[in-house]
Amino acid sequence: MESSDSQRFTVVLVHRLEHGATSADLAHTTTQIWRGIDAALSPIIGRRGVDALFRRSVHVAMQRHGWLAQIHSDALELPDLANLATTLEQQPADKAASGSGALIDTFHSLLIGLIGASLTERLFRSVWAIVSANQPPQDTSA
Repeated sequence: MESSDSQRFTVVLVHRLEHGATSADLAHTTTQIWRGIDAALSPIIGRRGVDALFRRSVHVAMQRHGWLAQIHSDALELPDLANLATTLEQQPADKAASGSGALIDTFHSLLIGLIGASLTERLFRSVWAIVSANQPPQDTSA
């Protein structure tokens, strides 16, 4: 994926933030993205592979967003995203969007390093379709 493509999910979060999304809204969007990622990748790299990449992503992203340490745990697994959602809801909306975007971008980068950009793009395409279908309409009246 091109670098601009790798930031699509972050753009969605920032767009929602700019349109008044609360931390709870961003937590919902983020968990929706992660469930989509899990569904797309588990058949390819296995549930344990997805969980391992997710845990590693949390570890790397919390270096810039220390509050993500609240969700870091050896038992952290993608299907159970309640801890992630709760942690995001406790942050101001701008921090929730920034930290969530960093977590997704980190996962994306790690996945590219593991399986390559082309396969990553194909796997993320189905996740992107789900997320973009749920975006609020943009105001084009200007």
